[in-house]
Amino acid sequence: MIYAARGRDSIAAQSPELAEAREQILELRQALQSERDDRLVVEDELRALRAQRMVALCWETAGERDDPARETFKPTTITKHIDAELRWVEWAQEVLLMVVSGSTEMPPEPDQPTR
Repeated sequence: MIYAARGRDSIAAQSPELAEAREQILELRQALQSERDDRLVVEDELRALRAQRMVALCWETAGERDDPARETFKPTTITKHIDAELRWVEWAQEVLLMVVSGSTEMPPEPDQPTR
């Protein structure tokens, strides 16, 4: 390992262009790692938001069960509504990842959830 480091140092001493290229590669590696770390933070935050939204939707719908119109309530209403909301959360996650990765391809928007 020491021999390899000495070899790189001697090449860098002989060629400033190689030394500069090596520095640029190291900077790019650090930037890439930073972007990966940022993406992981965004993914974690979106997972937490998705879970909070699901809980909020369940409580909101559970509160509506005492409504006089509860005869029209169907268990699938909650799941359909949560699925629609989650599609929007997943779309937002794709957009954020697109921004973090520098992509310009916009994902298609999901259908509007019915209320």
